[in-house]
Amino acid sequence: MTWRWHEKTGHWGRLLRFVSPVQFSKPRFVRRDVELGGIRLKEGDRIMAMLGAANMDPAANPHPEQLDLASRPNRHLSFGTGSHFCLGHQLARLEGKCALEALLKRWPGLELAVPPDTIRWRPRPGLRAIERLPRPPGPRLCKGKCSANAATARHIGGRTALKAG
Repeated sequence: MTWRWHEKTGHWGRLLRFVSPVQFSKPRFVRRDVELGGIRLKEGDRIMAMLGAANMDPAANPHPEQLDLASRPNRHLSFGTGSHFCLGHQLARLEGKCALEALLKRWPGLELAVPPDTIRWRPRPGLRAIERLPRPPGPRLCKGKCSANAATARHIGGRTALKAG
């Protein structure tokens, strides 16, 4: 798959839908008795919106289990909605876009070095993040050309699952 982040800035939002970092909202309290999706909720009940599950809803996104970078529209709740919409959403989008652009510009053939089903996710409720990505035996990604390589390797425990192609 060729990713042209400088041409398709919408890819970042599609990744956020597919791998939602924030899995659920803060608790809310029901203000009055109501039925929601066939479930009876009473005033005072504590509820939480499951953002990760909503982002995988086939009623909002056909084939949600597939990462389709060209899909339109791109409906997701990764930054919340309404009065609870994330105030930092533009900064988060810009940071993600810049980081991915820099990474793929430096290593255009970047790909996973391990099977996707071996990637381990942190067992932390609410936030989805990769625990570690093992690096296969062999030369380092920078091959001695990157001055930050040793410091970065120490910082992440000398492990990465990405390799330059």
